[in-house]
Amino acid sequence: MSRCMKCGRELSPDEVGLHKKLINRGASEYMCMTCLAEFFGCSEELLKQKIAQFREMGCALFNSSGLSENTKSEVSRKNT
Repeated sequence: MSRCMKCGRELSPDEVGLHKKLINRGASEYMCMTCLAEFFGCSEELLKQKIAQFREMGCALFNSSGLSENTKSEVSRKNT
């Protein structure tokens, strides 16, 4: 499992995908959601919304089998 290049936290598949989508698709080191939010000067909630949006658009970086439990519950809660 990959670790955040800034803080060392273990990364979810969604975080790896988000880094690739927003920073560099060919990256081999990644930032976690917290560090990405700090980097972009936005909230983690906004980044979670972007993950859901990219997934709905069919982005291959965010397939449903790679959903973290937090993202699954947030997506299902928004769809009800």
